[in-house]
Amino acid sequence: MRYLYRIVNALLAAVVFPVILLMDFIYFRIGTTVVEAGLHETLSVKDIIDIIRGEHYFSFIYDGVKSSSFSWPEAFDLINGRLIASGVALVVVIIAAIFIIIWSICSDKRIPVIAASVAGLIATIVMVTCFKSAASVITTGVIGVKDVLSSGILTSILGSLIKIEAISLAGFQNGLIFTFIFLLVWTASFYIIEIGEPKEEKLTGKKH
Repeated sequence: MRYLYRIVNALLAAVVFPVILLMDFIYFRIGTTVVEAGLHETLSVKDIIDIIRGEHYFSFIYDGVKSSSFSWPEAFDLINGRLIASGVALVVVIIAAIFIIIWSICSDKRIPVIAASVAGLIATIVMVTCFKSAASVITTGVIGVKDVLSSGILTSILGSLIKIEAISLAGFQNGLIFTFIFLLVWTASFYIIEIGEPKEEKLTGKKH
């Protein structure tokens, strides 16, 4: 049973990586101030990688940014801390998953797995909270499209016509939450199953 516990532990922790890579990562909806029409799209991390590699239908946007003298907008200074916190929290999630995999290979002790699962769960919640807070600054118009685009008459006009109506994490965070909850439930179930085992071993020893 101990080997089964460790194998399932490692497999559950490994699920974190396809969840981050393949599940919907970010959702955005862009509208206009002229007509009630716009663009909405959901991207996974794999889609973002494909965009950078030129293998996605949005790759032209990245090519345009790359060919221009794009720099991180000063307007984002207001939310940089929250974006960095979201990124750090995601890194903590990945580290927690790697730790659980390695620990499950080496040992069947439960406490480190519980601690890492709780850390991963808390980090996911922090990531969602910080990203949601940063996104609200954009969607409420505190930071507009014209604040992000480079200066110029054309970009100023374009920024006045376009608005970001919604931006959010698209669902992969739910996969992470459920994965860490499953890890906690799986470990707790083994505690319950093995409650009587030490007593049985002692009784067997006395008989011999």
